[in-house]
Amino acid sequence: MDDTPASIAALRKEIAQLSQGVKLGFLALLIGASYFNIRTAIFIPKFALIFKDMLGSEYALPVETLLVVRGCQFLVVLACIIPAIGIATLWASSAYQAIRTLAILLFVAILQYHLTWWALGQPLIAVIKRMSSNEP
Repeated sequence: MDDTPASIAALRKEIAQLSQGVKLGFLALLIGASYFNIRTAIFIPKFALIFKDMLGSEYALPVETLLVVRGCQFLVVLACIIPAIGIATLWASSAYQAIRTLAILLFVAILQYHLTWWALGQPLIAVIKRMSSNEP
């Protein structure tokens, strides 16, 4: 391997390009996940109306569903802040820090999406259990 200053500079340039590509790849995944989070969070009030109609007034929503319905605005804000932080991370001086931050943000976005849908699915599970136990 040639250790001349020109070859070292070329390797540094290639590493910088690769790290920029990895950062942009993570950012694209983050924005994609955040898109679904934002869409889901915006429609939570409509789900609340469906739950009210589906379960009626005599059945209470499960606790996790109530948390999501009542925390709807927080979830919208969180879903919007996550990609904004990810975009700001592109200007981090350390590629390692930027990639690590983007990976953590991607994990948080996927976790938010999963937990939101899990909580929104609980009333359906309650209806199925009620139907299977033959309750009126």
